[in-house]
Amino acid sequence: MVEADATDLDFWQRVRRSGRVELVVLAMPFHGENLLVLELLRRNGFTGKVAAIAQRGEELDELRARGADAAFNLYGSAGSSLADHAVEPGFAAGPGFGAGQAD
Repeated sequence: MVEADATDLDFWQRVRRSGRVELVVLAMPFHGENLLVLELLRRNGFTGKVAAIAQRGEELDELRARGADAAFNLYGSAGSSLADHAVEPGFAAGPGFGAGQAD
């Protein structure tokens, strides 16, 4: 996994040269930016999976219509995803409250 600025053209050139990217997650806070990057990915021949977030139903529909393989409501999916992750085996094994570290 690589976290990067989707507006960084240098990053996308490195991605394209690597040929190893299978999934892109678009989680930018502005819908227009997610749409722009989705369009650039598809226009430049990216054939991997693209997942994205949006805040409203019509934005989810638009992402899917423009080629996103999966689109999730930022607020609706966040709670259930957190709950699913929290019950995974080993999740609670890490440091938490009382472990001597301030969060």
